[in-house]
Amino acid sequence: HIHNVSICTTKVASLDAIDELDSTGIVILSGQCAKEDVLLSLQKNNQVHSVHIFCINETNYKYLSSTYSKLSMGGIHTTYESLFQAIKMTIHTLIYQLTTFSLFNQTEKSARDLTNETLPNLLWHQLFRDYLMKTTKTEESKQEMLEKCRLIYKNDSRELTKIDEFERTYESSKAIMWYTKDTFLFRLINRALRTEDLEGLYSFRYYLIDLCTWLKAEYDKFKDNLPGTIFTFYRGQKLSQHEIDKLKNNSVGQLISANGFLSTSWSPDVAKMFATNVIYEIEIDTQFDELAIFADISRYSTKPGEEEVLFDLGTTFKIMNVYYIKTQQDNLNKRTNTDQSFGMLLIELAQYCKAIDYFQKQQQQNKTHFILYGLSMAYLGADQLDLALTTGWQAYHMWKEKQMIDNFQFGCNVINLLSVIYQKQDNF
Repeated sequence: HIHNVSICTTKVASLDAIDELDSTGIVILSGQCAKEDVLLSLQKNNQVHSVHIFCINETNYKYLSSTYSKLSMGGIHTTYESLFQAIKMTIHTLIYQLTTFSLFNQTEKSARDLTNETLPNLLWHQLFRDYLMKTTKTEESKQEMLEKCRLIYKNDSRELTKIDEFERTYESSKAIMWYTKDTFLFRLINRALRTEDLEGLYSFRYYLIDLCTWLKAEYDKFKDNLPGTIFTFYRGQKLSQHEIDKLKNNSVGQLISANGFLSTSWSPDVAKMFATNVIYEIEIDTQFDELAIFADISRYSTKPGEEEVLFDLGTTFKIMNVYYIKTQQDNLNKRTNTDQSFGMLLIELAQYCKAIDYFQKQQQQNKTHFILYGLSMAYLGADQLDLALTTGWQAYHMWKEKQMIDNFQFGCNVINLLSVIYQKQDNF
């Protein structure tokens, strides 16, 4: 949902509207307004995430993308469909990046500092989670949560319908499925986490108890059934220059904690889709990191191609290294944003034939296991089961031949996809 839209006819009015935002904005310019002075102002404004140009002739503005990275992220569009899909993809990226991190330099803080200063910023999520796990669910807490949600969305009939659905159908075993949906639960819980609204979070204790319990149970099953103890995950992130400077300057050895449930991926390719300027590589040794609770939620997600792994509330990490990756980053961002992630978006929109076309073009240029996986998903959606099966096995064998140990879960995800295909074929 987009709840705050401002229509402006002058540069001054548009910049004033952006300054009044309490969150990140997406700017759409008509071709007539897409002047370089406007783009320069938007490029410098930290409130602006991306800029989209809607015009008649794309070639008149294409040269600007190489100069203004926010325009490169948004794109130049000549049809309503292209603009709509790009905005939807941008919103998905913004939602993914809402989780931020807090840093704590353990060598420079005394125990007193930890109590008075750092706990509110770093550890209160852990304390709240510990409290949740000692709390009992009641029908009263459920009704309190639903009443709060209905009050917030009193003028939104779609969300009110979903709240009613939750009241009728929710079970503890469905906690993760409700979290992965783009509904009132995900938005309100993450808003409370970002703003450190403890009272607001307490209102959601009925649901949060189930979610944390489910993550712990899945984590225990994961540890018992898979070989090895060391696993690597990835997360793409957009950070301000100030935040990047903090990471670069003596951050090694510091503790870093997410301000909520942390979404990561088994796949570095997926992380690159969301990465504007930073990629976190997270290594977990389950033999020692007993407090790092996580679960593979890809089979429950509406976007299984993202190979998502969710970390529990309050997980804290230690920074071991910070380094600059020398790549053609502009080209990488452009390709992943406009090709791979766009193909996955088409699958989400049930435009399977278009997704097939996109992934087929991509594999002609750069045939990877990830592209083959996306193509298999598109074939499955289009009910072309034989092609889905063939392509899925190609993805699996390519992954296996390259021995991508750091991304071994990809093989598990492909096998899950293949099992769905076999099931649809009634071939057990």
